[in-house]
Amino acid sequence: MLRVLYVDNGVCLSGGMNCELSESLHGHADVEVDVVVPRVSGVNEGDGRLAERLVSLGARVDGRDHEVRVLEGRRGGHVRTFFMESEALKGGLNLQDDRGITACAVFAHAVCQWLERSPVSYDIVQCVGLESALIPTLMRRVYGGDSRVSAVKSVTLVAGIEDKATVDMSWLGRLGLPGEMGTSEGMEFYGRLSLLKGVYLHSDVIAFPNDGIRRRIEKNRGKDIGMEGVLFSRLDDIQTIGLGISKKKTGPECDRSIAAVYSAADMSGKSRCKAAFTKKYRLGKDRPLVAFIGRLDAESGIDLVNDILDDLMDRGVNLVIAGEGNEAYQSAVSGWCSEFKGSVAWIDHRPQRDEVRGILSAADILLMPSKHESLCRLHLTSMQYGCVVVARNSGAVAQDIRRVRNLESITDEDNGFTFLKYDSDEFYDAVMDALDVYASPSWNDIRSHAMAGCTCICKTADDCVKIYNRLKG
Repeated sequence: MLRVLYVDNGVCLSGGMNCELSESLHGHADVEVDVVVPRVSGVNEGDGRLAERLVSLGARVDGRDHEVRVLEGRRGGHVRTFFMESEALKGGLNLQDDRGITACAVFAHAVCQWLERSPVSYDIVQCVGLESALIPTLMRRVYGGDSRVSAVKSVTLVAGIEDKATVDMSWLGRLGLPGEMGTSEGMEFYGRLSLLKGVYLHSDVIAFPNDGIRRRIEKNRGKDIGMEGVLFSRLDDIQTIGLGISKKKTGPECDRSIAAVYSAADMSGKSRCKAAFTKKYRLGKDRPLVAFIGRLDAESGIDLVNDILDDLMDRGVNLVIAGEGNEAYQSAVSGWCSEFKGSVAWIDHRPQRDEVRGILSAADILLMPSKHESLCRLHLTSMQYGCVVVARNSGAVAQDIRRVRNLESITDEDNGFTFLKYDSDEFYDAVMDALDVYASPSWNDIRSHAMAGCTCICKTADDCVKIYNRLKG
């Protein structure tokens, strides 16, 4: 029996993977999974009250001592989940500001201490995303003297090699890392401290959401191309974990939170969802509905949406923006609503999971022009709800979306539209292609292909178990 500690940041726009994946992993007879997440606003705490574990955890981060409580609960499939609670963690984890970086470090130290002091010993710790990228480095460089921690193998799933997850070098000591990690042989990357480089150096397995990243590294072997150079010696330790979603608990066929249920065989309910949504937000009737869901910042690609906004309006679309963020971007979106009243709507907060599904049930096209690779499964949820994706071809998107290559002849494989470079001209071409197909009889075909093309979470679990067995074999 393999005992796995699954580490996640706890919150995602379309629902974190930890609940679905841990439940699916429990379906494997030789794997037992516990989940650990920070206790932040919006995290799913399951049913019933949380029980405090009598284990004392703490972290010295940024010159302060941070006390961390461990609360235990049960979630889907009766999966045992540990919630790390601390004043530093309340606002969630991110690498964009001092508060968020501190939270990532406090959480990482707490997870490592839990590996030391937990009543049970773990064989594998699986980390997901950049917010937990510090854990493998701490396990080997700070807590490696503990026999229980040194025996644990680490698997880290990261989106790709584009986002270096760098912070100012002054954070080296503030994070509790030893001085030698500030060198070029350590985590230094072009004068900054790279948490992602720490993953590449210290995680036993580095997992990516698509096979193309490994092929790209192999192709460029021996070339001095920055971060990829760190991975040349780790090729044997690079694996793929494809992202998936649960097809049992959600989906337009059974989702009672949307205006009307529907399926690929009968899409009439989606038309009712769209009609209800356009009426609620006072948008024009009988137009393609295009959605953007995400944080309003320089990383999300909202700049590219701004670049083609006039072209979208010229094509007579309704555009809905859902999200909050940088004040300047919020002001810009507010201006769009005023300038194009009746054609642009703004849901000015981070939408909850039900709201996201409500938008996707109504929308025809979802825009995902992210600057960096991502582990978000929003594109899969969009496909599941018959909302065709236009996305930058990176990260998990590259594994799941097979772009339309010939508008005149849609194949059985085509299920969306992608573009390669973070460039407004390439984005424009992809969006206009999608709108051209929307206006053609082929739209029903590509929409059906999208709904059928979602990877199941059980495939993600199978990928994980193969890696676990390889590490312990």
